[in-house]
Order: sequence, then structure tokens, then C-alpha cells
Amino acid sequence: MDGWFIDAEIAAELNEKIKMRNVRLPIDYEHQSMLSAFNGKPAPAAGWFKNLEWREGEGLFAVDVEWTDKAREMIKTGEYRYLSPVFSYHPETGVITNLLGAGITNTPGLDSIAPLSALKAESATHAAVKTTDPDPFVRLDALMRENREIMVALHAKADEAAKAQREVTAIRQKMRASEIEALIEDALNDVRILPAHVEAARRLASTDVEALKTLLDRPPIFPALLGMQSSRMRDPGGTTNNSGLTTEERRICALTGRTPQQFVELKRTFAAEDSGLTD
Repeated sequence: MDGWFIDAEIAAELNEKIKMRNVRLPIDYEHQSMLSAFNGKPAPAAGWFKNLEWREGEGLFAVDVEWTDKAREMIKTGEYRYLSPVFSYHPETGVITNLLGAGITNTPGLDSIAPLSALKAESATHAAVKTTDPDPFVRLDALMRENREIMVALHAKADEAAKAQREVTAIRQKMRASEIEALIEDALNDVRILPAHVEAARRLASTDVEALKTLLDRPPIFPALLGMQSSRMRDPGGTTNNSGLTTEERRICALTGRTPQQFVELKRTFAAEDSGLTD
């Protein structure tokens, strides 16, 4: 259907819709509220209204317009002459479905609208909404709705991408932590660092893993201990397959500078002394 249609029943429905809103509808300058998203310019209000009145044979009127001082003066001096409504309607039936607001203008899409100067200037001014060609505004309204839908979809995609990035970051952090602990454990077993150095190694790795790798890329602190660690397999008692010493005993060797043989001899000496004291 070409054009649009309104009657008393449709006007009553529009009035109820507007009353249910928590805000008054705006009257702007030159429909800038509809254009602001495209030209980036502000859209100051010229006035506000909320209540409508249907007049049979005349049309729909806003009966409680509150003009700003600036707009009232511009209308009074003739700088603006007409009030142009903005509404949407059903593309097939032509029934007006929503009143979005209005704008004061000198080039309305109206053939028989009364000039603002002929209407009451006080707050009870009756702004006529009678005949117009709303096609440009309907198309603009549709474009803005489409733009909002696109923006919502883009935000959703951005949220999904951010979530995926957080998950990837968490996985990388876990992998990095596992790599650091493996480096430190290997270095302890090879006596390239001592237990007292572990926390310092972790702090270094938290800022620069490559620096830690470079630091650990060196021979054992006590080469004599390396022979007893040729096999990394431990028995259930916590000893290696070829040394007879526990991990803690090997680290004591590293800290005291003794060889495994010296440590074993020392253990035997202590055991003999303890046995003599017992006897």
C-alpha cells in the first residue's frame, strides 16, 4: 500500500503507547535527532510533548507542547514556521504504528499543515499532525534500527572474541607455569641450582622465561653428584636406582660439597657412634 493511514481508533492506540512511556517525546530542529547518528551533530530539543488529541476531520494534535525559550522566540520571530511529525507505519496496511517525535522546520513534507504562528504559542499549543509523506523518515527509521541491530551483533561477536582470548591466555599461562616447574625440577635434579635458589628462579621466570633458560644452560654446580643421577627413575622408597641416596640426601651433598661416597661414609660413622652410645 502506498502512503499511510490514521483514524480515531489508531490515534487512541498511539496515545496509549505514548502515555506508557516514562519520557516525553522530543521536538527538535530539522529532525536532527534522526540524523545525529550520521552527521555527528548534536540534537537539542526545541520542545517536548506527551498527550495527543484526535480531531475528526482535522487530524492528530499534540496538546501539551512545552517549548524551550529559544524555540518559542524563533517561532515568534518567524525563523521557524512548520512542525513536521516523525512516525512509522506498516508497509502493507499503511497503518501508523508509532509516533517518534517531531521537528520544527521550514521545509516540511506536508501539503496542508498550519504554520506554527497560527497555533497557540502557550503550553497548550496544538501541533497538527495531519498529512505528510513519511517515506524518507520511515526509511531512515528502518536504517537506524538496522544499524542498531548490526551494532548489537558486533558487540556480541566482540564479547565472544574477548572470551576466547581470555581462554587462550589462561591456557598459555598454565602451559608456561608447567614449563617453568619442569625446568626448575630438572635443574634441581641435575644440581644446576640449589633448593635455596628455587623461588628466585620462579620470580625470574615470571618475567623472562628465556633468561631462566639461559641461566640454567650450564654444567652442574657439583659435577660429582651428576653420576648418581644418570637414571631419573626412583624406587618407592624415594631413592635412585644407582646411588642409594634419597633426593634430600643428594641435595645435602650439594650444599655441603661432599661426594655421595663421603656422605655414605659419614652416615656409617654416625650410625656406629649411635650404636656405641646405645651399648
